[in-house]
Amino acid sequence: MLLDRLEQAAGPADPVPSADGWELVLAENVAYLVDDRRRWQALGNLRHVVGLAPGQILAASSETLRGLVAGARPAERAERLRRCAELAVAGAPWRRYPGIGQPGADRIDLFTGFRAVLALDANALRVLTRLGYGEPGSSYAVSYRRAPRPRRARGCPPRCPRSSGPPSCSAGTARPYAGAATRPATTAS
Repeated sequence: MLLDRLEQAAGPADPVPSADGWELVLAENVAYLVDDRRRWQALGNLRHVVGLAPGQILAASSETLRGLVAGARPAERAERLRRCAELAVAGAPWRRYPGIGQPGADRIDLFTGFRAVLALDANALRVLTRLGYGEPGSSYAVSYRRAPRPRRARGCPPRCPRSSGPPSCSAGTARPYAGAATRPATTAS
């Protein structure tokens, strides 16, 4: 109902930028203080010059990575890409990656089709709170935790373990990773 009203007022939502969790993590870390077009362009450059596999990122020189990132703090961005690759090799959950908190992990789960979740950025959360859908908190994290959530599918456990470890569901309703396209391979290639 609310989504229908928003679409009527503002038009259809933009398409999902990627359904690949690894790409979403890299896109978050490859650029800083840039618009979406520039962010995805930087990711495309990384793909073309270095490759997106964790081993390819780890093998790239710091100078090469600094030349491919976009926006402010290129040295920090290059190090974040390396840290992401190390975490991918280790099989870490999304929340351990730089720049990926609970809202980011929820957005990855939503965009990859792992689970339907209300994944709100700070602006969307503020708008919904002002419209009466939730109570404001003392911080974004508190407000995010208080935001109304859709009901989980029948048979799913009360707390999806996806944010703190590998996906599983005792009821068998959670989808595993779709493969290397959604979760980075653990090989050094």
